[in-house]
Amino acid sequence: MILLLWGILIAHYHPTRFAAMDDHPNVVVNLTCYSEGDLIALAIKSIAEQSYPLDKITVLVTVDGGSKHNAPTVASGYKMQALYKNLNIIVIDKDDRYGRVHSNNLGLQYCKDNGIPYMLILDGDTSISAGSLLGFIQIMEHDKGLAGCSGSIKVRNLNSITTKLTYIEYALGIVLSRFGLSKLGYVNTLSGA
Repeated sequence: MILLLWGILIAHYHPTRFAAMDDHPNVVVNLTCYSEGDLIALAIKSIAEQSYPLDKITVLVTVDGGSKHNAPTVASGYKMQALYKNLNIIVIDKDDRYGRVHSNNLGLQYCKDNGIPYMLILDGDTSISAGSLLGFIQIMEHDKGLAGCSGSIKVRNLNSITTKLTYIEYALGIVLSRFGLSKLGYVNTLSGA
């Protein structure tokens, strides 16, 4: 807790400033899915609303289990592809259940094959705020030694006492601790959301 508070104080009194970006590198958003169905629409909508140039974004809708186990999610991916024509959306219909790590590795291979330097991994039922992608890329461009970065996780549906308590748990247990530890250079995990 002392290290956490120390990191927060450092951040408060010595905020990090980023220069404006002249060039925006290409980025892959790997939307890892299993049984989200139409919920992926919220994720893709949030990607389409980014303050980052949309022509620099490729969205991989990586569906674990594919049409065999997860047809509604695959169908929703194709529906979003037709709806958001200004966004490069590629649906990867995996033929079996290989798991999240396999989906992430497919995204990394896509980046490698196409010379794309950055990949953002999102759960299929996760959405991001409009400035998230630009913020992530600015951080990574600012410090080329970083292996990765993570955002603040917030609960979307605050409609019950359980979700409100989860929001508090995330704010205190994940967001603040990561924020403080990042200022000290000791973030110990990057979450999937």
